Amino acid sequence: MVRRLSLKLPRIVIRHPTPMKFMGFSTSIAALDSFVAPQDLSKEHLQYCLGLAEKLLSRGMVQESQAVLDRIIRGSKSKLSNDICSFEFSISHGPNLNLKSHTSLLRRLVVSGHASKAEEFYNYLLSREIVPDPDMVNCMIICYSRLGKLQKAIDHLEALVQVGSLPSSPAINASIQELCIKERVPEALSLFYKAISFKVLPSSSSCRLLLFSLCSRGNFDKALQVFETMVGSGMKPSIQFYKSLMHFCFKNKRVEEAEYLCRLMELQGLSPKLETYTFLLYWYCKDGKMDMALKLFCRMGKMGFQLDTYTYNTLIYGFVKLGHLDLAWEYFNEMHARGLEPDVVTYSVIINRYCKDNRLDSALKLLDVMSSHGVAPNVHCYTVLIQALCKENRFSEADFLFNKMLDSGLAPDHIMFLSLINNYPKDREPLLALKLLKAMARHNCSLDDLVFSDSSPQGIELLLDEILRSNIVPSSVAFNVLINAFCAEGKSDSAFYFINKMGYLELEPTVSTYNSLVKCLFKEDRIADAEALVSSMRERGLVPNRATYLIMISGHCKERNLVLALRAFEEMIESGLEPTVAIYDSIIGCLGKENRMEEAKSMFNWLFEGGTAPDVEVYTTLINGFSKVGRALDACNLFEEMIDLGLKPSSHAYCALINGLIKRNMVQRGCSYLERMLEDGFKPDRVLYNTFISQFCRRGEIGVALSFVDQMIKNQIEPNLITYGSLISGVCRNISRKVRQHPIPISRAKRNEDARKMLFNLLPQKTMEPSRLEQRFSCNSFVEKIELALSLMRDMIDDGLMPDLHIYNGMINGFCRADMMGNAYDLLDLMLQNGVHPNQVTYNILINGHSMHGEIDLAIKLFNQMAMDGYPPDKVTYNALLKGLCLAGRIVDALSLTLTMYKKGFVPNKISYERLLDLLSVNGAIDLAFNLFQEMLMHGCAPCKYNFNRLICLLCEENRLREAHFVFDAMLKRGKLPEESTKTQLIEACYMQREFEMAFMIEENMLVYEA
Repeated sequence: MVRRLSLKLPRIVIRHPTPMKFMGFSTSIAALDSFVAPQDLSKEHLQYCLGLAEKLLSRGMVQESQAVLDRIIRGSKSKLSNDICSFEFSISHGPNLNLKSHTSLLRRLVVSGHASKAEEFYNYLLSREIVPDPDMVNCMIICYSRLGKLQKAIDHLEALVQVGSLPSSPAINASIQELCIKERVPEALSLFYKAISFKVLPSSSSCRLLLFSLCSRGNFDKALQVFETMVGSGMKPSIQFYKSLMHFCFKNKRVEEAEYLCRLMELQGLSPKLETYTFLLYWYCKDGKMDMALKLFCRMGKMGFQLDTYTYNTLIYGFVKLGHLDLAWEYFNEMHARGLEPDVVTYSVIINRYCKDNRLDSALKLLDVMSSHGVAPNVHCYTVLIQALCKENRFSEADFLFNKMLDSGLAPDHIMFLSLINNYPKDREPLLALKLLKAMARHNCSLDDLVFSDSSPQGIELLLDEILRSNIVPSSVAFNVLINAFCAEGKSDSAFYFINKMGYLELEPTVSTYNSLVKCLFKEDRIADAEALVSSMRERGLVPNRATYLIMISGHCKERNLVLALRAFEEMIESGLEPTVAIYDSIIGCLGKENRMEEAKSMFNWLFEGGTAPDVEVYTTLINGFSKVGRALDACNLFEEMIDLGLKPSSHAYCALINGLIKRNMVQRGCSYLERMLEDGFKPDRVLYNTFISQFCRRGEIGVALSFVDQMIKNQIEPNLITYGSLISGVCRNISRKVRQHPIPISRAKRNEDARKMLFNLLPQKTMEPSRLEQRFSCNSFVEKIELALSLMRDMIDDGLMPDLHIYNGMINGFCRADMMGNAYDLLDLMLQNGVHPNQVTYNILINGHSMHGEIDLAIKLFNQMAMDGYPPDKVTYNALLKGLCLAGRIVDALSLTLTMYKKGFVPNKISYERLLDLLSVNGAIDLAFNLFQEMLMHGCAPCKYNFNRLICLLCEENRLREAHFVFDAMLKRGKLPEESTKTQLIEACYMQREFEMAFMIEENMLVYEA
């Protein structure tokens, strides 16, 4: 007995509705043509049946009339059009159809593809309070699934289960298939297992779709469980089903499962074909499981398969992949003995291995053998060989082979294109890219030969248009490679043009292409254009990667623009990218150049906290920074920390540390690190010698520096511009027309000699006798020092080195310090003739020279000229001019310049403040002197003992005791005690003015500070 469902609707109540049209179908017999099929009842017979039903109704025989209509609808030969006419007849004339007739009509609507009409019919039945039976609900599950209304289908399926009825197999299949199509795979999987538990087996096509969906989502293990459940439930998958599942096995590298499926097919009488076994053989070979591959190969032979060239190629590939060329040749010969001719794949596999093993000549010989046996090499074969030739820098042979390939009628493909672009030197990349594109375009090309000989941007554009038309290589690949080539040549404008054309053609440049152009723009100092390009890249939906941020941050750091560098760093963090060590290294290096070592150390600590392992480069950068700012002990600690982490110091790290130690006069410790450096196998190089020379020059020990230069030459290390620059600048810095009042103490001279001996004992040496350069430095007068500096310039020119701006500035400084301003300007003229233009430092040196020698008007003139020439004065310029104005006694001009400095954001240095305070005090400008004293304290600069003592005395003479006491107390707090005479004068003045408390306070404070 059929069990009815309860969908919360009352039982059907039979009424006699008014005549109506149903679902847009007309009740007239003449309008049924669209639904009448050749197998339908004839119109005459249908009209006869309906007429019979009407006569029965007229005689009051309702049940008999209903039976006629049910017979039409449920008749095996009745079609949809007849069913609809019968249904509408029942509506218009009154006899109600039974539930089975309604279900039959509903099923035919669904099966015939009228799912939306079926839903409308179903809703009509529910509105008439007709309770559906399980067959009707199963129909509606199929209907809702086809309409994509999965929730309703599932609700009806669950309602069916709740009343104890089982869903039909078609209903289950429709639901599973639609759930898979809508990517609701977990629900489809759950429904599959429910169906199995109901013992309702889904169809093979539904299971196959479910397996495909699971595998596509990476749930391969669940797919295998479904397969095992199917087999365990008695289902027999088709051979196509097995093939699909094996495909996913191979895709997921589950070779054992694939072999299991193969054996299962054999057990079920589904004989796999040769292709299936060969595919399994390939995966064994690909995974290096050659023992299993050989067993399968032998089994294939025993099973009677006619092994073909492809099967042998697969086995040879496996042996070649593992480097067993002897076994590969053994099966190569067996293949030939069986009458199977090796093809291009056979030869290509072995050639490829020869190239990987650096047996390039053997590969080239095999290419000749291949050709002699009538097997034409393909593009892949040529690609491998040409790529190997490029790696060995045999470019002429690579070009010959490439031309040989073109002569044979082969055109390079995009794989060869990319392979050769990646292996050719960067300087040859643009020409190679153009050559490859022309070779590809020449095949099936409509352009004439003139275009192929044109390498201008216009010619390249025509070539690219032809590539777009013929699709001989992916258009985006061609554009990206050419843009990279333009960037390598520094042609950023051409690169910009083609990257914009890509946007016009709706082609997407790669992130790598954008990075190349951004890097090119940074090299050309087009920072704003680079930033705009990165913004454009984001607008196109491309996300900058680590390489992009590295280019941007390192570019900003080279420009010392820390604000933009740190902004890019923060953007990178916010985007979820972890900065690389190179990025940290760039920022730390830039902070070090700005002497912001605490921030550099904080960035270094951040690197550690982020879990990024520091490398030698970042440690070296930090050591170099601490060494330059005089924090040699911090540099030593970092050096030892680097070694504790197992990192091997570089030569640069040693040099930076030794440089810092010598700079702090810690020569003995520097020698210990030099000894360790030599033990680590680093030979003294130019960098190390230049480090010693530079530091001893800075300390004024030119004789020791010259000894190191001579030792360099004896060890066949030629001095460079840095060497000569350090020497000339060091000599010129030590020039003075004044005689040294305080000679070097004997103890210091002895330490210098000891340091020199320690260093020379560690370094390779030929002799310890004084060198020719050292002998030159037996001079003390400024004239002799100038001659020495000029002699060094001549030596440099003789060595083929042209003086640069740094060396010219050093020599001009020497002339200025020696009061040889005419010679300084002669050298400036020579510098301009040699194409070297002055910079801000040059102007500062000349202004300082004029100021020091009392030529203040010339200094002011040069100061004004400097701004007109586009070199804005800096702090050094202002201080040099301020000192000159003070020496010239021009108080008003000096004060005016000081005010200008404040407005420009500069503060006078200590020497300038001292000279100005001295000038004001000498000229009796007590108010101005006291105000300047207060400004000096505000800027953290305390005057020297002589100046503040004199200021106290002057204030006492003017009876300005409170100001005098302020100066006295301020200096006392800074640990500077006044002269006894100054103290006495101040106390006596207090007694004379009856300021007894002030006098007592001064005496008490003096006692405290003296104690």
